[in-house]
Amino acid sequence: MKKLYFLVVLVILLVGVFVFAAKRPSPTKTEAAGKSETESRPVTRTDGSFTFAVVGDSRKANPLEGLRNTIVNNTRQLIIDKIADSNPAFLVNTGDLVLKSAEKEEWQEFEKLNRVFKDRKIPYYPVLGNHEYRGNETEALTDYFDDFPELNKQLWYSLTYTNCGLIMLDSNFAKLSKEDIARQNKWLGDTLSKYRDDSHISFVFVFFHHPPFTNSKYNQPDKQARDNFVSLLDKFSKVKFVFNGHVHSYERLRINAINYIVTGGGGAPLVALLPAGKSRYKDEYDTTGKKPRGTHFCLVTVGEDYIELKTLHINPAKLTWSEGDSYREWYFHK
Repeated sequence: MKKLYFLVVLVILLVGVFVFAAKRPSPTKTEAAGKSETESRPVTRTDGSFTFAVVGDSRKANPLEGLRNTIVNNTRQLIIDKIADSNPAFLVNTGDLVLKSAEKEEWQEFEKLNRVFKDRKIPYYPVLGNHEYRGNETEALTDYFDDFPELNKQLWYSLTYTNCGLIMLDSNFAKLSKEDIARQNKWLGDTLSKYRDDSHISFVFVFFHHPPFTNSKYNQPDKQARDNFVSLLDKFSKVKFVFNGHVHSYERLRINAINYIVTGGGGAPLVALLPAGKSRYKDEYDTTGKKPRGTHFCLVTVGEDYIELKTLHINPAKLTWSEGDSYREWYFHK
């Protein structure tokens, strides 16, 4: 009788496990299906230009980070509202949208904070940061894709908007298999070649989380990002700007004719950069150490023959806004 009871219990448990697994499918790390188009929104400027926003590391702090006294959690909603009030054509987040992606409460908070973008029909395009893999990896990615079903479970993907190609990559190489890395690299090369040969595409912007170049005291430049991505990007002249996060500060570096923007000031605790005399790379934004670098977001305006980058910074103590970077490049198309 005891053996029969044991067998019945075992069968019930196995059925329960099977049903749970069936209800929560594992997200697959697949090659992107191809180009997807952004939602068309009116471009009201008479010169045909448009502006999009970029923010990164908008997650909240963890308890240990709170000990560093650099908490700016109370600015997160203010940043979101300021971006929305700028009425960008779309918004890109360079990763670390939440603290721990496997926790559904994190995504509930994310949806509440960012509701304004849905209300105003401002498209929101994310890339995967390391915190999007936090917790049980299967649950973490499932929750991420549940919040962004339009991505079709793609870890990397591309978009086009007017005369621009935008490429979103996954720089979490420790989470990718060798086959995944090879597929992403091939896809990146193919997509860059497609944009190079498309006469309607004037500029290419690339987004991924881990910066291949940074003067951070806390984070080292990411060698795998350099080896896998930068070596390809250098071969295509239409690539003008690369946006990264991970480092909770702001930097503008110019490497091999490409502008590398580190924009990790979306609300996570701030980190310090190396002083000018000890920096790894020349920072084109500020060599004096006096300009604001902290909590911020970027506005990128694209015209027919120029790209303009501006940053807006908020003082966490005074809750006042100021302009930081203001940089424009002109281009002459053949």
